[in-house]
Amino acid sequence: MTEVLHIPDDIPDDFPHFLVPGHEDDMAALRMLFWKHFLPDGPAWDDWLNGPDLFPRYPILPSGPKTTLWDEWLCASMLWPAVESNGIRERMQARWRESLGTRAMDSAGYVTTNNGASYAHLLGWPFPAWSHGSGGYGWHFSFKGQLGELGTPNGMAYRPPRLCNQDGWQLNGASDQGIDGSGWHLTLTGSDAT
Repeated sequence: MTEVLHIPDDIPDDFPHFLVPGHEDDMAALRMLFWKHFLPDGPAWDDWLNGPDLFPRYPILPSGPKTTLWDEWLCASMLWPAVESNGIRERMQARWRESLGTRAMDSAGYVTTNNGASYAHLLGWPFPAWSHGSGGYGWHFSFKGQLGELGTPNGMAYRPPRLCNQDGWQLNGASDQGIDGSGWHLTLTGSDAT
């Protein structure tokens, strides 16, 4: 059975109103649209992403902060209503405080996109990934520890169809220790290995 998030139609009185004389019905519809997208009680982003096969839990929608890419726009629009009813403001502020205070940043200043696991980069969402190019997929020797396995919906949607092998590779200054579930193991035997 598919889980569906129910968004109540009874908007709290302290949710923002839009007042334009002569356009009351349009403004009521606009208010409902904002309320339906505000999602005060939906799952947090990380919980939403961690659905079956680490695939987002559609058709449920996440509430509060989402991927880092959207912080600039969503922070203001989700905190602006400041709805006091039913503790909504406190919950929303707590989610944003936690999210903004725990964004991962490396020593070079790269802030992770927090968009879910990816075979291309575990802390981000590189686009385009090497597998999007025509004429090749790059080289992937293991999917260990990454989302989905080959043959799963997420694996089929976001991965090359098979792992690579040593065919076509030439090692200089290195010896082949074989491929296993962790990848291709090499031992460097020279200082200028290629």
